[in-house]
Amino acid sequence: MTTNPIEFRWLSPLGISVILFLIFGVMNVLVGILVPVFVRPDSTSNGLFTSTRPDTALFGAAPEVLIAQDRPLGMLRLLLLVWMGGLMLGFGLLQLALAWFGLRAGQAWALWSLTVADLSMVPFWWLILARYARAGAMPGLAELPPLVTYLLLIPIAAILGWIGLR
Repeated sequence: MTTNPIEFRWLSPLGISVILFLIFGVMNVLVGILVPVFVRPDSTSNGLFTSTRPDTALFGAAPEVLIAQDRPLGMLRLLLLVWMGGLMLGFGLLQLALAWFGLRAGQAWALWSLTVADLSMVPFWWLILARYARAGAMPGLAELPPLVTYLLLIPIAAILGWIGLR
């Protein structure tokens, strides 16, 4: 049985979907690579988790004060960020492979794999942000890590991919 390969064009709905998923993959790879290079145990880089204002409200003191008072906390933060960087690197590489080799070739399974994998992060961010909300310090969009705000584009990428595969 012969299948007709789809004609891929970058500015088609499928092409734009591939671009959006590739950008998310590249962002994850870059962050994964850069985290161990730039994060230090005594650095708060604008916050412990999100940014200074919400972190201060949630943790009870400014991040730089907490790190200065508790050196093991700084080391724990460093280790968790390096571990997260490794996970992000692996996830980003898989994202790139699925988008480039699967979705760009018109494979529906790749679209749904990318969409489900990316959106699976949303409930976990919901749980994290609920903690900040209970502390009265809900971070604004500009106070969240860029990868979190990029998740808002994933439904658009999924819809465009679905349209492009039809």
